[in-house]
Order: sequence, then C-alpha cells, then structure tokens
Amino acid sequence: MKTLLYTAAALKSLTKLPKPAQADILAKLERYATTGSGSTKALIGRPGVRLRVGDYRVVFTETADAISVFAIGDRRDIYT
Repeated sequence: MKTLLYTAAALKSLTKLPKPAQADILAKLERYATTGSGSTKALIGRPGVRLRVGDYRVVFTETADAISVFAIGDRRDIYT
C-alpha cells in the first residue's frame, strides 16, 4: 500500500465537502492506494492524475511509494 500525503489546501477543501462525499473520497483514495484501481486519467498540460469520485475529482501525483494529493473539489471547479 502506498502512503497518502495531503497538502493543506487539499485537506481544507475536503473538510468543506458534505460528510458522505468526504467518506466516498477517502474510501476511493484508500482503495487506489491499496490496489491501484480506480477511475483515473492523466492530466493534459500539467503534471498529475485525477481520480473521479462521483461529481468530485481528486488531483494527485504518484511515486513508487506515495500518493501526494494536491486538490479535491467539484468537477466544475477543480481544473481552474
């Protein structure tokens, strides 16, 4: 299992979301860190990968032993 690291901005964004969405996002991140499976896609024009969790997106980078989460938010607002 890879270690999950969160930036302060990502944690702040996560706490502003509804509790059920927070639980879904954390569960999907844990699953991805453990198995490497999930609805991911490489970002175009900037480094990173996005993980789709319903109407929310998680933007992160990945190394051999860690996942660094940079942004969490609604799909309409996350890329701006």
